[in-house]
Amino acid sequence: MGAFSGVAPGRFAITLNAVASEDPFELAPPMTFLARTVLQSCRTFNEAVETLETTRVASDSILMVTETELG
Repeated sequence: MGAFSGVAPGRFAITLNAVASEDPFELAPPMTFLARTVLQSCRTFNEAVETLETTRVASDSILMVTETELG
């Protein structure tokens, strides 16, 4: 369906793969908007993961979040 990635230099990176779903549509921000907000505002890998896990979005997606340090 589509892919999107972004890097928060020295902090983390997000890669998004959009997926098709039969779940009902929800009125919520698109995942790409959330990813941009997280890249701009989250200061740590853990903060980014927590934000992505707890924020409602309009569609299903597969996310990979990677940090810049081992562990």
